Amino acid sequence: MKYYYFKKRNGVVMSIVSYDYEINTFLNTWLVPLNEKQLAFYRNNPKASPMEVWNCELIPPYVPPIEVLQNEAINHIDDEARKTISVFVDTLGFANAVATSLYAKSKGITPVYDDTEVLSTATNFLEKGKQCRSKYNECAELIKKTETKGEIDLLVSEAETFFQNLINDTDSLEKHRQLKLIDIDVYDNSDNVNGFYYNGMFMWLDKSTRVGLVNTLNSADELGRETVNIWYNNQVCVELDVESARMLLAAIELYATDCYNVTASHKKAVTEMESIEEIDAFDITAGYPPMLHFGEEENNQ
Repeated sequence: MKYYYFKKRNGVVMSIVSYDYEINTFLNTWLVPLNEKQLAFYRNNPKASPMEVWNCELIPPYVPPIEVLQNEAINHIDDEARKTISVFVDTLGFANAVATSLYAKSKGITPVYDDTEVLSTATNFLEKGKQCRSKYNECAELIKKTETKGEIDLLVSEAETFFQNLINDTDSLEKHRQLKLIDIDVYDNSDNVNGFYYNGMFMWLDKSTRVGLVNTLNSADELGRETVNIWYNNQVCVELDVESARMLLAAIELYATDCYNVTASHKKAVTEMESIEEIDAFDITAGYPPMLHFGEEENNQ
């Protein structure tokens, strides 16, 4: 059998304690036994406070005025909207950071973003940001018209779900899209695309080098020079007559244009895709023209 007592200090009820034996309260004046009514109340309300058991009456929980609850809810939704918007900014930063890192590993090619692609991505994230603020404004107005805490909690829960869904969509779809676009750029700048063979040797002339060689050929014509040297990586030198060099450059330029068109079409396709499965399944290597072959190898084909 348990014996229950109020434990008092300076006349104030502090707690309820129990013992397996009866206490002599004449000697232990800080203990006051629960009467039958208090004991029954305590057993029916085990989480009641000592003062509630003392008075055999539950104290209603404090409920702030509805205006206070409304302001707290509006501030909370505002915070959630701002956090959600920051996710879109971080996502765009994430894509840029990955792109920079991959480009840096791509044979020292300096990354140059496609302004159209960046604008499209930024516009998409800005639209999501507008949706966040629009949802906040809508919920704030509805909360101002509520009359109970239950109505407020329902609106807050709905807003939180809306914001989380936006984040989930961004994490799953946009990051896959950005990574696929980055893969397209890296492949476009790799040896799988940027290259040709001259007498079996792999070579490549980037845009600036090709422009420089055109100027060299024009100068060679004016001065009556019959041959020019074409260098690759400061290690391989190919000597060609001026006309052959012009034909080689023209063929490389058209090849580079064809490759650019394939890359651009790949980016457009990925930008318009609406599912992760479609993005992940897209073959970034498809559609590129075969590499060019010049010199003796070309003549033997």
